[in-house]
Amino acid sequence: MLKFIAWTAGLGLVGMAGGLIYDHFTPNVYESKSISSAISVNDPHPSSSAADILRQPQVQSEAAKAANGIPTAVSVSDNPSNNFVIVSVESKSPILAANYGKALLSAYQDISLKSNKQLLLTKKSSLQSQINQAHQKLVSINNQIATVKASTGILDVDSKVQQVVNYESLLGQQRDQANQDMIALTHQIQQEVGQIQGLTQSQAAKITEQANPILKAYQDTLLQLQQKKIALLQTWRRSSGPVQGVDAQINAVKREMAAAQLPQLTVQTKTTSPNPIRQTLEQEIANNQAQLASDRASVTAIGQTLASQQQQAKNLPAAQAQMINLMTEQRQAQNNYDTLSTSFNGINLTGVQGEAPTLATVLAPSASNKPVWPNQKEVLSIGLAIGLMLGAIVGYATMEREGAIQGFQPSPQAFPMPYQPLAIAGASTTAPPLPGRRSEGLVALSLPSGSPSESYRYMVYSLAAKHEDLCRSVLFTGVSSDQICSEAAAQFAIAMSQTGIRTLLADINLRNSELTDSFGFKGKSGISDMLGRTMLPVPANDLLLETSHDGLYFLPSGTEESEGLGGYHNLQIAGLIEDFQNKADVRIFNAAPCTLVADAPRLVRYMDDVCVVATTSDETRGLVEKARGILANAGAKSVDVIIVDAKRSKSSFFG
Repeated sequence: MLKFIAWTAGLGLVGMAGGLIYDHFTPNVYESKSISSAISVNDPHPSSSAADILRQPQVQSEAAKAANGIPTAVSVSDNPSNNFVIVSVESKSPILAANYGKALLSAYQDISLKSNKQLLLTKKSSLQSQINQAHQKLVSINNQIATVKASTGILDVDSKVQQVVNYESLLGQQRDQANQDMIALTHQIQQEVGQIQGLTQSQAAKITEQANPILKAYQDTLLQLQQKKIALLQTWRRSSGPVQGVDAQINAVKREMAAAQLPQLTVQTKTTSPNPIRQTLEQEIANNQAQLASDRASVTAIGQTLASQQQQAKNLPAAQAQMINLMTEQRQAQNNYDTLSTSFNGINLTGVQGEAPTLATVLAPSASNKPVWPNQKEVLSIGLAIGLMLGAIVGYATMEREGAIQGFQPSPQAFPMPYQPLAIAGASTTAPPLPGRRSEGLVALSLPSGSPSESYRYMVYSLAAKHEDLCRSVLFTGVSSDQICSEAAAQFAIAMSQTGIRTLLADINLRNSELTDSFGFKGKSGISDMLGRTMLPVPANDLLLETSHDGLYFLPSGTEESEGLGGYHNLQIAGLIEDFQNKADVRIFNAAPCTLVADAPRLVRYMDDVCVVATTSDETRGLVEKARGILANAGAKSVDVIIVDAKRSKSSFFG
């Protein structure tokens, strides 16, 4: 844990130092900010339109030319709620940032002014063309009227003709007003009908309640009796006859009240009345419907009057009828001409749809001597965070590494008694190393003088302490090496037999018979012969061979060539393992590395304990965890690990 804290704190300081170095050597960045108000008569969102123009490459290119430089970053944002446009310019030079901000606003004004002027000229030209056409039409109608007057001898417009024209115009105005009123009334009636649907026809009036008269009589009686009791207590004791008599009367009245079960209140009146809000709405709807009917009648009457007026105009002499039509056209042409002239005269004030908004500066760009980046506090915080994170990762990895190198780690469930990590072949602990037999090899274990390491004796004692009736099957498998696995299985078997327990060591590694050869049983029948059904272990022909160690029996790998257990059925393997149940108390099986072949995973279901033997190199490459996963997925109840450092050990059995 101390190393974890040390790594975390150390790399945290390194991160802060890196932040200081970054802050010292990174060029400063300065910011110049300006705020402008966008103004436009025809644009509902002038700030958005102005911001879009400021972002155009043409505007920013003109600003860069005027400022004689390109800034590091340019940001343009807008706020539609107050129509503010905010321009932020960042540069390594504060003067360049301020100059570019000013140049950007100036370029916007120039480009928007040119654009608006061109748009105004185009709109004026279009209006002037329409005015000319309207004027020509008006002159043409006036000429026609003069021609009619001259050809018919009428010098002045006849009053009757003028009256007809004026009256038709008035009727048209009345008809239009009536139609507008009808539309408004129809909309109002629809709203009122929607409101009235949620209102009830009537509402309950105020409910008048009064006390139950019978209950009130009882209460009055109780009150009188209580007053009488109080008066008696002034001269009599509580235990006296008069007071006890009043108490009896009070209790009697209470019992009568309880037996009567009288309600506290009685309802005197409960009536309902029409809903006044609904009545008001109904009255308004009726009034509006009546007004709507009146307007419809007015429109009908106006239409009939117009039709009658037009019929009268048709019955007039031809010259008068023509004059009426010409005067109507003259009025329309004059109105059109006046409207266009008014639009043309007021275009400078009202502006043109689509013109660029005007920017009024609220906060002008200025040079600032305070950099916005790098910010020393932020840089130190970021460096510290990165350092702490890396320190935590490295510290955790170091703790995991040290925990794995400590060698065999039996779980508390496997050995209930207190235990220490076992030191196998040079592991860095206080337990004794393996005995030195470098020159003799694995064969030395088969000799009568062969002695296992104290670490394996400790494994045997721990296993025996947990199980009173020690009858178990133990599987040894490797990760990348057959040799160290065979050595570990042999040492464990010898240590077990030295406790007086009948022990069987079976070499089930059919790909590599090194363990069988080291015990001098090469060429002897064994497991491969049994699985191949060329020989069965019957009493007359038992395949178990005695060794030089008392109580230790050996089952060779066999004489038949085989590529492991892959060519045999599960029933054959299960029958083989079951056949050895009564041959020995403890059965130890030496299998090929589980990360190379699938022999060990096929056997774990029949085993009580599984032990993986690996080197420190295997642990560094992650092969130990891989082996654990393979065996766990195959059904292993628990997996113990023995770590062997063959390079550092001077007492290994291997040369």
